[in-house]
Amino acid sequence: MKYTIIIALALFIISCKNQEVADMFYPEPPYMSIEKHAEINIRISSYDQELISGTGPAFQSRAAQECFVRTARQVLQMQPLLKAGLTADVHLNSRLLEFHGAIKPQKAPLTDFLVHDFQCSLSILPHYNLAGIISGLEEQRTIAARGDRVALTLFSDSPPDLPAYFVIGRGTTEQGVNLIKVFGSGRIIQIVGEAFDPQNPQEKLIMAQGMIMETNHEVAKDDLIFLSLLDVTAISAYEETPPAPAEPTPTEDEVWVRPEIREPAPAPSEMK
Repeated sequence: MKYTIIIALALFIISCKNQEVADMFYPEPPYMSIEKHAEINIRISSYDQELISGTGPAFQSRAAQECFVRTARQVLQMQPLLKAGLTADVHLNSRLLEFHGAIKPQKAPLTDFLVHDFQCSLSILPHYNLAGIISGLEEQRTIAARGDRVALTLFSDSPPDLPAYFVIGRGTTEQGVNLIKVFGSGRIIQIVGEAFDPQNPQEKLIMAQGMIMETNHEVAKDDLIFLSLLDVTAISAYEETPPAPAEPTPTEDEVWVRPEIREPAPAPSEMK
């Protein structure tokens, strides 16, 4: 199939952590992390098939994707340089995507849309346990772009839930320091299975399939990825503005007008 990526058994004999990749990770904790925030409004048609799974899951899924799109775009505009590390205590768990608050959408006036507001944040920590590599491109291409699917190899455990989101970076050297320049974003759409690093058979690798969402330039094999941490909070639902109370219709009351009665002016007195 056109969009099927065959992750061959060759992954078992190809070390994803070659020396060039290993040199990108320093023994100390990551020097810095990136955090971005956004407020989003999600609208879902009351006829949308996505609501079959329930209002809560539908809004959570849409809110997570829109949150990542908005905040990752802010990161790509920065084109940041990251210094990656090994020793931070970071593991894949529910931290990849956390939701807070009750979802109670309201119906927008004059439409069939259910609406809800969210606040969200994106955190990018360039740590080995959140890292991976683009290990293959579909149809044996040499470069990939927005909407293309790619084969991924994660250096740690697989994400507990899908989709999971990531940023894409490429190694560069500035003043003798190995850094990673972030230039793209994507999401994991399938966990394929496990492999083992031939240089370290006791350490397993996770094979996955991803899709590129946005990028400032072409994506190539051996580019690095970092899984993103998303935090989404449901805030006050859309509130329909109540209509202004109608003013009472004036009634035509009978008005009695009493005619003004003027006293006759006194006659001038006769002069004696």
